[in-house]
Amino acid sequence: MSDRTIRGKRIAYELIEQSHNQFKKTQRKRNENVLQVSENKSEKIFEPSQRFYAVFGRVIGKDN
Repeated sequence: MSDRTIRGKRIAYELIEQSHNQFKKTQRKRNENVLQVSENKSEKIFEPSQRFYAVFGRVIGKDN
């Protein structure tokens, strides 16, 4: 590979790494915000299925 190709790949890799790090920071902040909100309301964060169960009290298609 020529120097130019190697340099191009290195630059591309660095840009990808930077954007991924930025994404991880954003995700971390978002997760912290969600936790703060849930602590303020003193409630748990449910998975979608658990949330459905918590709201409707039963799971459709399951015999009670």
